[in-house]
Amino acid sequence: MEHHQHDHHGQHGKHDKQADAQRKAFLLQEAERHRDAIILAKQHIKYGAKPEVIIHNMLDQATYTVRNKVDALLTPTGLSVTAVAPYAIKVLGILRRRGQLKPALGIGAVLAGVAWYINKRRQEHFLAQ
Repeated sequence: MEHHQHDHHGQHGKHDKQADAQRKAFLLQEAERHRDAIILAKQHIKYGAKPEVIIHNMLDQATYTVRNKVDALLTPTGLSVTAVAPYAIKVLGILRRRGQLKPALGIGAVLAGVAWYINKRRQEHFLAQ
Protein backbone atom coordinates (compact mmCIF):
# COMPACT_ATOMS: atom_id res chain seq x y z
CA MET A 1 0.00 0.00 0.00
CA GLU A 2 2.79 2.38 0.76
CA HIS A 3 4.10 1.86 -2.73
CA HIS A 4 0.72 2.81 -4.18
CA GLN A 5 0.63 5.98 -2.11
CA HIS A 6 4.14 6.84 -3.25
CA ASP A 7 3.12 6.48 -6.91
CA HIS A 8 0.13 8.67 -6.28
CA HIS A 9 2.34 11.38 -4.81
CA GLY A 10 4.69 11.04 -7.75
CA GLN A 11 1.86 11.69 -10.20
CA HIS A 12 0.65 14.52 -8.05
CA GLY A 13 4.16 15.97 -8.15
CA LYS A 14 4.15 15.83 -11.96
CA HIS A 15 0.76 17.51 -11.95
CA ASP A 16 2.10 20.25 -9.65
CA LYS A 17 5.09 20.82 -11.92
CA GLN A 18 2.85 20.98 -14.98
CA ALA A 19 0.45 23.38 -13.21
CA ASP A 20 3.41 25.47 -12.06
CA ALA A 21 4.78 25.60 -15.61
CA GLN A 22 1.38 26.67 -16.95
CA ARG A 23 1.03 29.29 -14.23
CA LYS A 24 4.56 30.56 -14.97
CA ALA A 25 3.78 30.81 -18.71
CA PHE A 26 0.55 32.66 -17.93
CA LEU A 27 2.33 35.09 -15.60
CA LEU A 28 5.06 35.72 -18.18
CA GLN A 29 2.43 36.49 -20.83
CA GLU A 30 0.62 38.76 -18.41
CA ALA A 31 3.88 40.56 -17.58
CA GLU A 32 4.56 41.03 -21.32
CA ARG A 33 1.09 42.55 -21.84
CA HIS A 34 1.67 44.80 -18.83
CA ARG A 35 5.03 45.97 -20.23
CA ASP A 36 3.40 46.66 -23.61
CA ALA A 37 0.65 48.67 -21.90
CA ILE A 38 3.24 50.72 -20.00
CA ILE A 39 5.19 51.44 -23.20
CA LEU A 40 1.98 52.49 -24.96
CA ALA A 41 0.96 54.71 -22.03
CA LYS A 42 4.38 56.40 -22.05
CA GLN A 43 4.04 57.03 -25.80
CA HIS A 44 0.58 58.54 -25.27
CA ILE A 45 1.90 60.80 -22.52
CA LYS A 46 4.86 61.89 -24.66
CA TYR A 47 2.57 62.61 -27.62
CA GLY A 48 -0.02 64.40 -25.48
CA ALA A 49 2.64 66.65 -23.94
CA LYS A 50 3.63 68.18 -27.29
CA PRO A 51 2.63 71.87 -27.46
CA GLU A 52 0.85 71.48 -30.82
CA VAL A 53 -1.22 68.58 -29.46
CA ILE A 54 -2.11 70.53 -26.32
CA ILE A 55 -3.18 73.54 -28.42
CA HIS A 56 -5.18 71.31 -30.79
CA ASN A 57 -6.98 69.62 -27.88
CA MET A 58 -7.61 73.00 -26.26
CA LEU A 59 -9.16 74.35 -29.48
CA ASP A 60 -11.27 71.20 -29.85
CA GLN A 61 -12.54 71.59 -26.30
CA ALA A 62 -13.26 75.31 -26.77
CA THR A 63 -15.09 74.66 -30.03
CA TYR A 64 -17.13 71.90 -28.42
CA THR A 65 -18.02 74.13 -25.46
CA VAL A 66 -19.01 77.09 -27.64
CA ARG A 67 -21.07 74.87 -29.92
CA ASN A 68 -22.93 73.36 -26.95
CA LYS A 69 -23.65 76.81 -25.51
CA VAL A 70 -24.89 78.13 -28.87
CA ASP A 71 -27.00 75.00 -29.36
CA ALA A 72 -28.49 75.54 -25.89
CA LEU A 73 -29.38 79.14 -26.83
CA LEU A 74 -30.86 78.06 -30.17
CA THR A 75 -32.86 75.13 -28.78
CA PRO A 76 -35.95 77.22 -27.88
CA THR A 77 -36.07 78.46 -31.49
CA GLY A 78 -35.90 74.93 -32.91
CA LEU A 79 -32.59 75.66 -34.64
CA SER A 80 -29.14 74.17 -34.17
CA VAL A 81 -25.56 75.15 -34.97
CA THR A 82 -25.55 72.59 -37.78
CA ALA A 83 -28.57 74.24 -39.41
CA VAL A 84 -27.40 77.83 -38.91
CA ALA A 85 -23.67 77.46 -39.66
CA PRO A 86 -23.81 77.54 -43.51
CA TYR A 87 -25.86 80.75 -43.46
CA ALA A 88 -23.73 82.30 -40.72
CA ILE A 89 -20.56 81.62 -42.74
CA LYS A 90 -22.06 83.30 -45.82
CA VAL A 91 -23.17 86.34 -43.80
CA LEU A 92 -19.77 86.61 -42.09
CA GLY A 93 -18.07 86.48 -45.52
CA ILE A 94 -20.27 89.32 -46.82
CA LEU A 95 -19.65 91.40 -43.69
CA ARG A 96 -15.90 90.80 -43.94
CA ARG A 97 -15.80 91.96 -47.56
CA ARG A 98 -17.73 95.10 -46.63
CA GLY A 99 -15.43 95.77 -43.67
CA GLN A 100 -18.28 95.49 -41.18
CA LEU A 101 -17.26 92.25 -39.51
CA LYS A 102 -16.05 93.73 -36.21
CA PRO A 103 -19.16 95.88 -35.60
CA ALA A 104 -21.39 92.92 -36.54
CA LEU A 105 -19.51 90.62 -34.16
CA GLY A 106 -19.93 93.21 -31.41
CA ILE A 107 -23.67 93.41 -32.06
CA GLY A 108 -23.81 89.60 -32.18
CA ALA A 109 -22.05 89.38 -28.82
CA VAL A 110 -24.52 91.85 -27.30
CA LEU A 111 -27.47 89.92 -28.76
CA ALA A 112 -26.00 86.64 -27.47
CA GLY A 113 -25.70 88.20 -24.02
CA VAL A 114 -29.31 89.39 -24.15
CA ALA A 115 -30.47 85.95 -25.33
CA TRP A 116 -28.53 84.32 -22.51
CA TYR A 117 -30.09 86.70 -19.96
CA ILE A 118 -33.61 86.08 -21.28
CA ASN A 119 -33.02 82.33 -21.27
CA LYS A 120 -31.73 82.50 -17.69
CA ARG A 121 -34.74 84.54 -16.56
CA ARG A 122 -37.09 82.09 -18.31
CA GLN A 123 -35.47 79.16 -16.50
CA GLU A 124 -35.67 80.95 -13.14
CA HIS A 125 -39.34 81.76 -13.77
CA PHE A 126 -40.01 78.15 -14.81
CA LEU A 127 -38.26 76.78 -11.70
CA ALA A 128 -40.15 79.19 -9.43
CA GLN A 129 -43.51 77.78 -10.57
